[in-house]
Amino acid sequence: MSIKNTFTLITVQTVVKIFFGIVINKIIAVYTGPSGFAILGQFQNFSAIVTGLANGSIQTGLVKKTAENESIEQRKKVWNNALFLSLSLSILLSVIVWLLSETIANHVMLDMNYLFTLEVFAFSIIFYGLNLYILSILNGIGDVKFYTVANIFISLLSLIFVSLLTIVYDIEGAILGLIATQLCAFFVLYFLLYRKYKNSFFTLLYSNIDSKTIKTLLKYGLASFSSGVILAVMMIIARSMIVDYSSLDEAGIWGGAVKMGLYFNLLFALPISIHYLPMFSKTKNKRDLENHLRTAFKFLSPLMLIVVVFTYTFSDLIIKLIFTNEFLFISNIIVFILIAEVARVYAATLSNLFFAKQELVIPVRNEAIWALSFILGVYYSIDNYGLLGVSFSYLFASCLYLLTNILSYKRFLRKIGWDYN
Repeated sequence: MSIKNTFTLITVQTVVKIFFGIVINKIIAVYTGPSGFAILGQFQNFSAIVTGLANGSIQTGLVKKTAENESIEQRKKVWNNALFLSLSLSILLSVIVWLLSETIANHVMLDMNYLFTLEVFAFSIIFYGLNLYILSILNGIGDVKFYTVANIFISLLSLIFVSLLTIVYDIEGAILGLIATQLCAFFVLYFLLYRKYKNSFFTLLYSNIDSKTIKTLLKYGLASFSSGVILAVMMIIARSMIVDYSSLDEAGIWGGAVKMGLYFNLLFALPISIHYLPMFSKTKNKRDLENHLRTAFKFLSPLMLIVVVFTYTFSDLIIKLIFTNEFLFISNIIVFILIAEVARVYAATLSNLFFAKQELVIPVRNEAIWALSFILGVYYSIDNYGLLGVSFSYLFASCLYLLTNILSYKRFLRKIGWDYN
């Protein structure tokens, strides 16, 4: 499938997800205000860390190994080991989160009223892992249509559950809605998968458990998890610093700005990842590699420019549409966020190459530089410049992230004997 076809399908999925997200954001903004966004951000960052541990963060490795292996028997062996890892680690993390739920409620969610919510989350961790497992295999085998439908369905469930439960139970309902989405999504996806692929994805045989395959998956998992943790911890620290220097509402406004940047990033980075990660895995020469990158950048650049200009021009209207008037300060900082996301999309394209070629230390190191530079920037700027300083720090760190990825790409070519001209 060509990049245009892949981009079209994934863009449809992403646009639907963004539209549903706008509706959800509007409801959360109306019923909980900026402070609700801050609390929801705490949970989402925490759940990202936990679910990353729970399935070993093996998505990238699972996509790569599935795409590399042509025979169904070899693929089933990879899937068997991935499923074993996901189930084992999910059960372990469920127990740990359950036992530590009081501590987590107090120190992460900042309120013991979220104890019940965390206990429900502990029960649902296994379903988070299994849904990621399913989506990774669909990506790896190149079933982009099924992958797109599955993601749209999950977004629809999120719209229904999060919206209804937020209206009834405020921010605790929003969190419970996210959890309910994962539970329901798994059972429906399993039913649909069984109709098309029978039980191919969920055959767990002890005889197929292979230590070498597990080590390979965990090697990718460590890199992916490290990247995920870096992002989650970075956002938790930044949010905590904003709360300390200002208020929970300001942290929520920053979260709203980041949410708009995330939508922009999803619109472009996700299709690139879906299309190019398997393709980069199969690329064997410099000419093909650079053609892929050139095609990606030429395709992305004009589209991103149009979206940036449009969003900046109509920022006040868009912010009122997505959030409420309480979030209008975002219009003062959105240009920094959007330009930062442009840099991150370009950088993410190169990161996909590093993951595909098993250069796993590179993307983790570069993301660590990005996060550290951002946190330091916030530390030195927030006291005098507030959210404006936070936003400029984000832009500077993202540009530095792109630069480190470009330099890493040049070194990578020299390392494998492809001199960069």
